[in-house]
Amino acid sequence: MNLIKKFFFYQLGLTFFLLAAAPLHAAEPAKTPLDKETIEKVLREVLRTNPEIVVEAIEAYRAKQEAEKANKAREALASRRKELNGGAMTPIGGNPKGTITVVEFFDYQCGYCKRVFPSILALIQSDKRIRYVFKELPILGPASMVASRAAIAAWKIDQKKYLPFHTALMASRGRLNEGKILRIAKDNGINPDELQKQMKEPEVFQELQNNLNLAQALNINGTPAFIIGNQIVPGAVSLDELKRMVEAENKS
Repeated sequence: MNLIKKFFFYQLGLTFFLLAAAPLHAAEPAKTPLDKETIEKVLREVLRTNPEIVVEAIEAYRAKQEAEKANKAREALASRRKELNGGAMTPIGGNPKGTITVVEFFDYQCGYCKRVFPSILALIQSDKRIRYVFKELPILGPASMVASRAAIAAWKIDQKKYLPFHTALMASRGRLNEGKILRIAKDNGINPDELQKQMKEPEVFQELQNNLNLAQALNINGTPAFIIGNQIVPGAVSLDELKRMVEAENKS
């Protein structure tokens, strides 16, 4: 409400300034400047009789904020493309030399991420143009952080074992915990002791911090979120929608 109040004081003050600055006709009497108390009284009356002004101001402010965020996200897409494409600690699926890069930000405890995962597997398996970048974004609590650290550590140990481990974590039902995550790792041929050791490595934490910084720069506030070319699409999408996005990028 303070922002709205300042907004209207500014508008009202500007109006009075323009009126005071305008040339007066000779016959008009001199105008007495309005003090702050009078202005506030007028403002309260205006808001009392026209409450929709408040709603309009809030909506305009929100629209402006969203437009600014969208503009910054577009700038980040252009300036941080190298980070989006992934580094040595970023898991890559599909065809590593594919001509179309799909980036996904996800969390292992996100129900929507789990729901869309079969479509992702189908896309990777059916289209050899796809280079799929897995951006671990553990935003749903400590267990999510443990799972993401384990997944990145698995990539570090043996890149071929990342996708089976990732798939098993996505297929897992119920809340995750470290014991459950380590059992899933063992079931997928990853030594739990080695995994725990690698999970503590600084580069694992750095990868997660980089992902968080990148998501913030792109105005990504939830999971899943997909990026194909200059398209940022939040939320679970269908296989058909993913294919349409890929074809649009292929034609661009």
